[in-house]
Amino acid sequence: MRTKYLHFLGDDVELADAQPLLRHDGTNLIPDLVLTRTCEIAQDRVENIVVELKRPSEVIGTDELTQIEKYALAVMREERFNKPNVSWDFWIIGNTLDEFAESRRNQTGLPFGYIQRTDRHRLRVRTWSEVINDARHRLKFVERSLNYRADHDDGVEYLRAKHAQFLPPALSETTDAACRQQDGQE
Repeated sequence: MRTKYLHFLGDDVELADAQPLLRHDGTNLIPDLVLTRTCEIAQDRVENIVVELKRPSEVIGTDELTQIEKYALAVMREERFNKPNVSWDFWIIGNTLDEFAESRRNQTGLPFGYIQRTDRHRLRVRTWSEVINDARHRLKFVERSLNYRADHDDGVEYLRAKHAQFLPPALSETTDAACRQQDGQE
């Protein structure tokens, strides 16, 4: 199942080896989301982010912080991932934090949100509202910097031009044109 959609990513994409990553107790570590990017600077640097997502009804507390700390421990001790020029960020994201989690992410000497920080890895606790507000702020910065404002029609036109074969019929150009004709716009 992992390779079902791999051809969409191109020929230069490699999947990680199939060996599972294990926790200290021998159970499989299965994070919700893992993202990687290579930064081409003086020396290639690989940055990874492991994200644990919590459902809206779940309050982040001691058990959840322990879970993300165990993820970090498992990755940091694994020889496959213990490479120079590689950094790891571990995030846990949810709607609500208990008093313990709130105090852990508000420590003297660490930036807000961090519960642990070393040269090779960082652990962060975030709320969905913080993630969304940060994304909005970055979008506004890009829009102001480029003096550009994207709208829905521009986005749909781009998708039609570049990825028409993946669009549902409701977004195809012919369907859109037919709708405009019915509305008397053409």
